[in-house]
This record gives sequence, structure tokens and C-alpha cells, in this order.
Amino acid sequence: MSNLVSLGIVLLSAFAYASLQVNLGCFLLLYHSSVGKHIRAKTRTLATSYLAGVSIFIVLCLAAAGFVLLEFFNSALSLWQISALAGGLVAASLLIWLVYYRFGGATELWLPESVKKFLYSRAKSTNNPVESFSLGLVSCFAELPFSIILFCISANSLLSLPSQYQFAGICFFAFISILPLLILRLCLRKGSSIVSIQRWRTKNKLFLRILSGTLFLCLGIFIFVFEVMGKI
Repeated sequence: MSNLVSLGIVLLSAFAYASLQVNLGCFLLLYHSSVGKHIRAKTRTLATSYLAGVSIFIVLCLAAAGFVLLEFFNSALSLWQISALAGGLVAASLLIWLVYYRFGGATELWLPESVKKFLYSRAKSTNNPVESFSLGLVSCFAELPFSIILFCISANSLLSLPSQYQFAGICFFAFISILPLLILRLCLRKGSSIVSIQRWRTKNKLFLRILSGTLFLCLGIFIFVFEVMGKI
């Protein structure tokens, strides 16, 4: 695997992760709840802790996936395993187009009702940085059915890079993955309201669904062309 192909896979995987919406939805819930209860400085602290929780979870998942590959797959996936992951990405893209967003006008996601109620209650009751940090971890965990395949394929690509670039690759993946949260936080600090942001998400739900599914599909095709067909 050439370094450019590996970096391309990591980049596409990070953008695909960034297009998922559970983290962003929980962040909006947390911010909305905190603004009504705390001073602005406390809200910023909670938002920072949430972002830290999301970032740490992403880094730990990539590290864990890399460890599994090193210990059980001889540092790299086989051709048929990569083919299976590429097929899984295509299947995930179809699921995102069809079921990731529930039908209706709101931005309600695929999550089971019990999970949604739990995340909502945690976001509403968060009052300190530790709770906010843990909310970031939990929101990422709830997204794992769609994101775990991205961690696996990214870890496989990162392990093919020279060792001195692997940690930088993990940090790069994490930064791209939380970029929408950073942009959202900047917009809120510049005066945008939560209502206007949520209205934009609702109005552009179809675009977001198509974008996310297309990123998963493009990643699957990219892997199939360069990692599967290129080695046959």
C-alpha cells in the first residue's frame, strides 16, 4: 500500500466520520441546556470538555483497532478482509441513505428510543466538566455501529505508514472528525443561535444524508479500486 493511498483512505474515513450526526446532535443538546442554566464561561468549559471526550474516544478507538491488527492480523488485513470491509462500507452507505435519518421533518436519527432518552437526559443534567467529558464518550459509543468500520480501515492504513507518521495520522483523523463540532462551537461563540443552526440542519437534512452516504460509498469504491483491484 503506497503512502498516498493510505493517506487518502485515512482522509476519506475522517470526512465520513465527520458527516455522522450523533456527536453534533448531543453537542447541541448540551449547549442548549447549559445556556439556560449557567453563565457563558461555564458553558464554554462544558463544551470544551465534551470536545475532549469525543477526541479521546476517537484516538482510543483507532489505537485499539491498530492493536488488534498488530496482535491478531499480523499488522495488516488480508485481501479478502479488505474486500469485506469495502463491501461493508457500500452497505453502510445504503443504510445511511435509507434509515440513518428517520422520516419526517426533524433531524431525528436512527437511534433506539431508549438510547435517545438516555443521551437526552445526560445532556440535560450535565453540570460539570467530568459529566460533559463522559457525554462525549457516550455519544461516540452510540455511533459505533456506523463508525467502527471506519476505525478498522483507517487503522489498517495507518499501520502501513512509516512509524514516525502513525501518531500524526491518528491526530489528523481526530481533528478532521471533530471539525464540524469546532465549526459549530465557533458559530455559537460568534452569535449564531441554536435555533437557527437546528433550522439549517432540518432544512438540509436530505443534503446531509446524501453527503454522508456518498462519502461512505466513495471510500468503499476507493478501497476496492486501489487495495483490491490493484493487488489482483
